[in-house]
Amino acid sequence: MERAFPDNKRGSRIVITTRSDEVAKLANEENVLVLRELKEDEAWDLFCQKAFWQEQDKSCPGILKKIGQDIVKKCEGLPLAIVAIARLLSLKRKTKYDWERFQKKLSWEFINNQSLRHAEHVLSLSYDDLPSYLRNCFLYCSMFPDEKMTRTKLIRLWVAESFIQDRGTQTMEEVAEEYLKELVQRSMLYVVERNSFERVRKLRMHNLLRDLTLEAARKENFSNVLNESELTHEARRLSVHDYSTNSILLRMDFSRTRSFFVFKHDSSLQRLLHSVASKAKYLRVIDLEAAEIGKIPDAFTKLFNLHYLGLRNTDVKRLPNSIGRLRNLQTLDLRGTGIETLPEGITRLVKLRHLLSLNFSSYDHRLPINSVTCAQPRKGLWNLTSLQQLDMAVNEVSMARLENLTQLRVLKVAKVRGAHCQELSTSISQMPFLRNLWIIACDEKEVLQLQKLNPILKNLQKLHLHGRLLDPVVKEQRYPTQRLVLRLKLRLQIAARALQRVAARRWRRRGVRDSVSIVRYSELRSRVFLSLGDNLRELCLSWSGLQEDPLPTLRHLQKLTLLRLRWAFDGVLLCFRKDWFPELQELQLSNLPNLFKIILEHGSLTSLRFLTMYGLSKLMLLPEGIESISIRRLYISECNPIFLHAVKEDRDDNLKHIPRILHRYQVDDKWHSENLSRHNMGKQPDLSSQPNKEEGSTSVSNEEFSHQASHKQLPIKDGVGVSLRSMHENDVNRTVGVGVVDSVDPNTEVGALEDTS
Repeated sequence: MERAFPDNKRGSRIVITTRSDEVAKLANEENVLVLRELKEDEAWDLFCQKAFWQEQDKSCPGILKKIGQDIVKKCEGLPLAIVAIARLLSLKRKTKYDWERFQKKLSWEFINNQSLRHAEHVLSLSYDDLPSYLRNCFLYCSMFPDEKMTRTKLIRLWVAESFIQDRGTQTMEEVAEEYLKELVQRSMLYVVERNSFERVRKLRMHNLLRDLTLEAARKENFSNVLNESELTHEARRLSVHDYSTNSILLRMDFSRTRSFFVFKHDSSLQRLLHSVASKAKYLRVIDLEAAEIGKIPDAFTKLFNLHYLGLRNTDVKRLPNSIGRLRNLQTLDLRGTGIETLPEGITRLVKLRHLLSLNFSSYDHRLPINSVTCAQPRKGLWNLTSLQQLDMAVNEVSMARLENLTQLRVLKVAKVRGAHCQELSTSISQMPFLRNLWIIACDEKEVLQLQKLNPILKNLQKLHLHGRLLDPVVKEQRYPTQRLVLRLKLRLQIAARALQRVAARRWRRRGVRDSVSIVRYSELRSRVFLSLGDNLRELCLSWSGLQEDPLPTLRHLQKLTLLRLRWAFDGVLLCFRKDWFPELQELQLSNLPNLFKIILEHGSLTSLRFLTMYGLSKLMLLPEGIESISIRRLYISECNPIFLHAVKEDRDDNLKHIPRILHRYQVDDKWHSENLSRHNMGKQPDLSSQPNKEEGSTSVSNEEFSHQASHKQLPIKDGVGVSLRSMHENDVNRTVGVGVVDSVDPNTEVGALEDTS
């Protein structure tokens, strides 16, 4: 085409549009323009220009604005659909009645109205161009409500439905992930969320494309969605988005049903499940995630063809031993249930590939370690040699011959004791394909003895260690008592350890004999952290009890993209040096009780996009150097009031480059969020009346928060945070120091504090 249409410098250009990445890659990279969806205001402007083209100002009448905005929202920023629908509406009467009628049957109009056939034809071309091995996978996605598709679940379901072709040495799950990537590249699915190393986490389908897909699935008897289209008895897959007690579902013949999903239900669900299980003898998939059921019907265990059973977030407390009849079961999802022990029959499920039972909330940073639970398997777990993912609670029985499970890719073990670690390490070393490892101690005091893990750690992509990583060793070192420390009245930007060193020097010089023995700790630096390899992308440490800054030991992890420290570090300073963690995109710091200062040197964390700081009660200053880090979002919660004050004061200075600063706080047992960024200031919370403060956090009233030094009686007491402000006439109220009162001598007089710089 370049030869046929030479560039004659007259401004003419040939533009080729495509929905496929493969086509775009055929052109020179500098000539490829990736089009984004229109923003909400852009989409509305385009709609008004086309729908009201005859009006002089091309504006929408107020009576139609809400309806028009709802219609535009349905188009989800797709210009082709916006223009087609707007042109059709321009021919209709500008009355609320006519527009509401159009809105109610918009999905039908899009498929059947000749005026919209062009847009429907363009989208249909993308579907018609799909190869046969992708078509069923794509139709399957139409059964999920918006925002309900996750990569891992979709892949397991495709495997269970036998949609995945055998490709030699690759596992079915690996092939399925390639299918998923191809659908994204063809713009058939949109990525909603990726993990820290750009792997797809959540997906969705465009509303209009979904309407076309639902129609195609119904015509081909592939699937049916209740509450989305008319029910037919021929559909092989049924997805229930809503139904009532009098629904036709309760009178249906399910003999041809192969897959059954429930996303919304009422009190008659148990009756419906019994009807489905007794009539649909050849069911392959049952997914009841978040359904309000306390037990599974006995008829479920007679479904010999069942490949997938999803009970996540249900109230099921136990599984019957007869579950061993499900010899073809590949995925058993029990996460979020109350199941603590698996029946003996589970060991007969030799085709099982995914056994999921971990109960863990990564979102609530206040939960103790013993809240993390897993179901305990029975003797004979080693028979399940096809397992690729396993969640389990450790005991002497479950540890036996665990090394037989050589196909494991993901292993999450809870309730681990120090006595289990040697045998666990030996078993893990026999798992060459392991990429994701979680080890969770039974309580906060249990020490994880992980010295034998060295060989396998080099291959991991994700590592979560929840438990102490150091041994307590009592040393007879003499340290000063609090008698001397009490003489230091106010701690201002000085680390606690620095104070102790100063006090120790004074103690040695003066020959004070009052002293105590303390417990010191030896950290497992060289044996665990230094053995981590270049493949590691995600590292999460919780309840680790680290006394020294772990960052110097972790700095060799150049490929790390997510680092989470949660109840992990008891020190006062974290320092990120230049060139450390160049690919880190997400940093989460939560519940570090003594953390007083964070330093971000220039040239460190060059890829950081998300910074989370929760429950850092002693942190009162902004991270030093944060102005040089290209952060997209800053999340803060349960922070020191002085720190919150610093954020609000600096939003136009050191934080002005951060588009979103989200503050999460609790009022009357309800959580709220506000955006503190300079472009979108939300309503400020009353910091003096926030309930349910965690024990150990600093609570400061408004008067204490910004008191003036000229007050005769300052409300200073132990543990109170204070903010010192300039009294200079040219610089009144500038914060010049912050700190927390360590102790107060009743004989001390507090005078005025001035900025003398």
